[in-house]
Amino acid sequence: MPPLDPIETKATFLELRRADMIRRAMATAAGLAFVAANVGLYAADVHANQEIQASASINIATMSEALDPINNDKAILLLNGLGTSNANELAASSGIALQSILDSQIWPVGMNNAHLDYDAIAESTVKKVDAEKVKTLYMIGYSTGGNIVMQVQERIRALSDVEIALIVLDVMPDGIQTLQPARREEISLVEQFAWIPGATYSTSLRLIGETAFRADRYNSGGPIERFSDFVKTANEVRRAITSAELPGTWLMFDQMLALQTSDIKGRFNNLNDLPDDIMLPTIIHLSGKNDYMVNNKKVGENLVDYTDPSHIPLFDFNMPGAVHTRPDLSTKTYFEVFATNADAILESIDAQRALAKYNETLKLEQLAEELAEKSDPDAQIGIPNPQQLSDFDIPSEEVPSN
Repeated sequence: MPPLDPIETKATFLELRRADMIRRAMATAAGLAFVAANVGLYAADVHANQEIQASASINIATMSEALDPINNDKAILLLNGLGTSNANELAASSGIALQSILDSQIWPVGMNNAHLDYDAIAESTVKKVDAEKVKTLYMIGYSTGGNIVMQVQERIRALSDVEIALIVLDVMPDGIQTLQPARREEISLVEQFAWIPGATYSTSLRLIGETAFRADRYNSGGPIERFSDFVKTANEVRRAITSAELPGTWLMFDQMLALQTSDIKGRFNNLNDLPDDIMLPTIIHLSGKNDYMVNNKKVGENLVDYTDPSHIPLFDFNMPGAVHTRPDLSTKTYFEVFATNADAILESIDAQRALAKYNETLKLEQLAEELAEKSDPDAQIGIPNPQQLSDFDIPSEEVPSN
């Protein structure tokens, strides 16, 4: 194979970059042209959507109680990702699969076109935890829902003593740099519209953006075929936007912002700073090898770097055949992956719980010593002998990743 001509390579690169800049400029111009030509309709649409958002609120429903009522003191909390308004579909796939090995209630979070608010999600969760007398939470975040979960779990800890025993990060991106190149371009394209007044509430600009994202559906064939496919795609997007299939534009922008600002490394640093007597969660990273949205290999490597210093147990499980935008198609795979690794997951959770309990006991013993010395410096405090300490199941510091 002849060596690449560096001048030709650079010229090709510059041409591709120029074409990309033209595409973005044309998309922005199309948005501006629409707004200018339809100011009255645009303003009415934005106002209507603002009213929808103002009356919306987050809710956490009970999709299913525990299979055995004795386990209703545990719950699986689910948060879906970019382009979704609730986690019902997720609850019916990964939720019921996880329930099969960790029997508990299933709680999908419904955003219902409210703005994304981590504090509001945490507060709603704690209210439900208290009302249902739940002692243990397992959390699942799908795609950007994983970024949201990592923010929400911190806020739940600040409000409640409920035990967060497991966090499942399902095809979660770790910042925009871990998106596949084409997806990064799409995020950048959306940002071209962000400065237009009312853009985050515009159904029409959302139509342009969503249609542009689906360009692969109408960019092949002859001119007539391409135009026909374009009209078909645009009509499909219009129906989806005006129904419950897609969230409001404002929530979509919120979800994209969560992807950019979640700081996953910082979230794990905060877990590392928790007191020794607080149980650390077991982390499960679910990934697909051919994910067209997220570079899961890179995310997995990052998670190893984040969890190693604090010995947070991490499992990385492959999801064969997973389609990023259709978790419902992977229900069988979720069951298989969780069932295959059930023993390791349960052992890890039990080990972390035992370690936290052991550290809590040591703290109490130390406090008792200090109090006794203050009241009577000559008093001898009974220290637990090795046989007493052996009553605790003391785990090793790290559960190996799978």
